[in-house]
Amino acid sequence: MRRFGERIDSPFFTADVARLASGGYTVLEINDGGSSTLPEQLDPREVYRAIARG
Repeated sequence: MRRFGERIDSPFFTADVARLASGGYTVLEINDGGSSTLPEQLDPREVYRAIARG
């Protein structure tokens, strides 16, 4: 995995990586290292409930 990170031409980034059942890895997402958040007026519990309902 380290070699993978060295191939990204950026001074900073984030990568979401998942381990596979077979023991390997897969990259789910790469972005600029920023973060996002929910709007202040939105209760996060509502979001999680909606996700759980599918």
